[in-house]
Amino acid sequence: MAHSLNLQLPALSQIKAEQCRRSFYFFVQEFWDVIIREKPVWNWHIKYLCDELQEVGLRIKNRQPALFDTLLINIPPNSSKSTIVSQMFPVWCWVIDDTMRILTGAYADTLATRDSVTSRDIIRSDKFRAYFPYIKIKSDGDNKTEYSTQNTGFRYATSTGDSIVTGKQIGRA
Repeated sequence: MAHSLNLQLPALSQIKAEQCRRSFYFFVQEFWDVIIREKPVWNWHIKYLCDELQEVGLRIKNRQPALFDTLLINIPPNSSKSTIVSQMFPVWCWVIDDTMRILTGAYADTLATRDSVTSRDIIRSDKFRAYFPYIKIKSDGDNKTEYSTQNTGFRYATSTGDSIVTGKQIGRA
């Protein structure tokens, strides 16, 4: 006599969310269309860059020392560097640990702001909210270049022309 099992299978969004947590490259592929309408060319350098950044992000999440003093990324313009590093990577860092405190920079104010706003657009997207409903930007700590999670994480975007206020408690009342 066969017994029927009443199994609850996870929703596709839960499966994909778990894949995103496990792989920054999968996250980039999954959320590319949220911010860029053109179909990407998945060249080998994109996976390589994602894998290197994933290693950095996981070491930070696990509060481990850096393996290298600096991760130097030297690829030509229009190789998706800003999209991956300055827009998507900070969001993925919050996917794996929404307490991370992130400082990003660019050579110009307009680019720092663009990258920060694009990251925030990912977080505000319907897809992101379906995958990661626990990650929320605090309403009282939300502007274009500074915003914080409800779980003590924050992002601060600046440029080489701006000064960084050390010891600033971003997202804190």
